[in-house]
Amino acid sequence: SVLLFAAPSFAGQTDGTSGIALRGLAEEDARVARIGYALTTANLSLCRVPANTAGFTVQALDQYEPRFRAAARAAFDLDEHVAILAVAPRSPAERAGLQVGDQLIAVDGRALPVATAASPHGSYATVEAALDAIQHALARGDATLDILRGDSRRSLVVHPEAGCAVRTQLVTSPRLIAFADDRYASISTAMARFAADDSELAFVIGHELAHGFLRHQALLSGRRNVPRRLVLETERQADYVALYMMACAGFDIARVPDFLRRFGHARGMVLLFAKDHPSSRERVAAAEATIVEIRRKQAGGEPLTPSADFFAAGATAR
Repeated sequence: SVLLFAAPSFAGQTDGTSGIALRGLAEEDARVARIGYALTTANLSLCRVPANTAGFTVQALDQYEPRFRAAARAAFDLDEHVAILAVAPRSPAERAGLQVGDQLIAVDGRALPVATAASPHGSYATVEAALDAIQHALARGDATLDILRGDSRRSLVVHPEAGCAVRTQLVTSPRLIAFADDRYASISTAMARFAADDSELAFVIGHELAHGFLRHQALLSGRRNVPRRLVLETERQADYVALYMMACAGFDIARVPDFLRRFGHARGMVLLFAKDHPSSRERVAAAEATIVEIRRKQAGGEPLTPSADFFAAGATAR
C-alpha cells in the first residue's frame, strides 16, 4: 500500500496545519494497509497471483506535490530515502523489528531508489520502484533490509510469508469510491472515513480485492459490449466473496447489512449504488443470506469456502 497524495484542499494552509492533515492521512493509509494485509494473508486459496509479503508500507518525499513537501518532511522526517509508513501487526516486518519512520537504504545489498526533491510534480515512481525491488528480493525468500533509524544504521532480516500480489492503497478523494484492477485495490479517503469501523472497511476492501482475485477486469475488458447482467453478476460475486474473506480474517460480518443500508442512503455514492451495481435492497438481502450460510458452516465446522453452486448459478445467468 502507498499513500497517494495530491490534495488541493491544503492549498493556502500553513505547514503546521498541513502536517496535521498529512498525519491523519497516514493513519488512514495504515488502516487500509492493515486490513488489506489481514484479508489477503487469510485468503490465500482465493489469490490467483501469490507473492511473498512482509506486511509494511512505504512513502517517499517526491510522491507529494512540491508545495506540500516541507510539511511532509516535517511531519514524517523524510529525506531522499523511502521510509516505512506503516507496519502490519503480527507481520514479518514487525517480527523483523521494522518501525514506522525507518528509512530504507538497500535490500540485499542493492541500493534502493531515492526521491528527487526537485521534481516539479508529485510522482509515485520512487515508491513503485522501491516496492518492486523489495518484492523482487522477497520473492527469493529472506531479504536483508539496510535501514537508517535516527543516526543509527542497521541491517534487519525479513522472513516473508505467503501473500497475494494485489496491493491495497488509499487515494485522496472527497467521493465515496473504490475500484480495482489486477494490481491494486484502491479506496478513497472519503470511503475509508465513511466506514464506521474496521469490519465495515474490510467489506469495501474485500469487495475490491475479490474483483482482482476473480479476474473480473479481464472478463469485462475482453468484450466490446459488456452486457449489464454480466457486470451485475461480477458485483454480486464480489460481495459474496468479500463476506467469506472477512469471516476467514476474523472481521465481524454482521456489520455488513447495516453498512449497506447506511450507504444506500448516502449522498453522492458511486461504489455501492449505481446502475452497474445491484440495488441496495438486493445487496442487503444477499448479504444477510450469505451471513446465514457462513454461520451454518462455522457451526458445523465446515471450511469457509465460497460455494461452487453460487458461481455456477452466476455462470448460468450470463
